[in-house]
Amino acid sequence: GEKCKYNSEDQFPNGSAFQAQFARRCAQTCCILTTAPLMHIGVLDVSTIPPGYYYYGASAGREWFVDPTNKFKDTSISEKDLMLLDEVFQKISLLLERQEFRVFTWVGSGLQKHYGHLTIAHQDICGSVKKELSDELFDEVNRIVVMIDPENNVLDVKTSNLDTKIYLKSKGPDEHFNKGSGIRLLCEKMKCDLKEGNILVCGDSVTDLPMLQECLTRNPSGVYTIWVTTDSTLQQKIFDFALKRLHCKAYKNTNIAFVSCPEVLLGAMAQATIREISIVRRD
Repeated sequence: GEKCKYNSEDQFPNGSAFQAQFARRCAQTCCILTTAPLMHIGVLDVSTIPPGYYYYGASAGREWFVDPTNKFKDTSISEKDLMLLDEVFQKISLLLERQEFRVFTWVGSGLQKHYGHLTIAHQDICGSVKKELSDELFDEVNRIVVMIDPENNVLDVKTSNLDTKIYLKSKGPDEHFNKGSGIRLLCEKMKCDLKEGNILVCGDSVTDLPMLQECLTRNPSGVYTIWVTTDSTLQQKIFDFALKRLHCKAYKNTNIAFVSCPEVLLGAMAQATIREISIVRRD
């Protein structure tokens, strides 16, 4: 899922233990899929889950860490395109050294270099940055992208209320590489067959919808999904996606639940683990 800022100190006490035991006792394979980078203040740096329980998919699943001997990336990106993206990153880094833009180093997650895209936060969840300054940063970022990719063949700029992302244009069926693409890459590399059994998909952002769609495509009746959100707009999007779009595709899956915060989800995982232990002991 997406967060404006992530820090291991903010994680729920014992949450990592609950997640590890859930992975051990209630699932065959568990993954954490995020748009955050893998390293350099990425998901591996902030995760407190003991090693060996989860696969980590970073940059929307464009790079995966299974264990220290098994790591892989999306190989469809050319070195030339990566160099262009790196050039944009360097110029934005210089931009943030200017006095008027230095504040953006500490807004949200700041400037992040992912494998295949960049993110620069221009607003925090409290709305503490003046809109005029955010707009000025966006204009400067656009100017840098146009300067480096004047033909608009390689880079694509998308902005939201919190951040601006610079993507490499996709050569595949999706507009950009997304979490659904990341699931496909994992299944291809790890020979995962999602057609059998049950799949639990948890998310908190619209960027998680492609992940849900990919799982439903592979296993229409076996997907269960829990969303951590109280945002009525996002909830409506999920309902529209699940109840209308899925029925049109004959998925007919309505296994949807919403919880108000991560602690509720972690509590449910802990309860499932306790139940599993009880069943095993009775047997």
